[in-house]
Amino acid sequence: MKTTLVNLKEEEQKQIGGDAENKYFLPSKAPKDSGTQKLLHMTYVFQIFVFMQIFNQCNARLLTGSFNIFEGMSRNWLFIAVALSTFVIQMTMVEVGGKITKTYPLELWRNGICLIFGSGELIWGVLIKFLPITWFQCFNFEETPMTDDQYEKSTLGRMKNGSSIHKKA
Repeated sequence: MKTTLVNLKEEEQKQIGGDAENKYFLPSKAPKDSGTQKLLHMTYVFQIFVFMQIFNQCNARLLTGSFNIFEGMSRNWLFIAVALSTFVIQMTMVEVGGKITKTYPLELWRNGICLIFGSGELIWGVLIKFLPITWFQCFNFEETPMTDDQYEKSTLGRMKNGSSIHKKA
């Protein structure tokens, strides 16, 4: 079992430049094969970020209509391949990458915590679907320009109406 700085006894912490109250250690004084708190923290950030991206891919499959984002996922083998390869590559980078990826190998329960935080993206996707579509009408993806009536009803038009520079004389 690898020793982390969190598990070191007080005497060992003092030898490497820390004490019981101080949780910030110098990486140069850390024992070999142990992760500093900053390295562990940045590994968490990296792992959670990629897990959020994987769950965001699931959210992006269905933008409107159904709330069941997993519906029909088994029929899309390319999506499954991309999501699984992203997961496998990420886990490999964290567990084996070490100095190359500047990560510290996480235990299974720590990966589970990262996965739980990343899955929060699913909740975010549901909340976004409850927002009214009119909030996003300032983005016009049609190639035809908006009419004056459409422009005034849009969010952008309402924002510009509040400005004294853009008021019509």
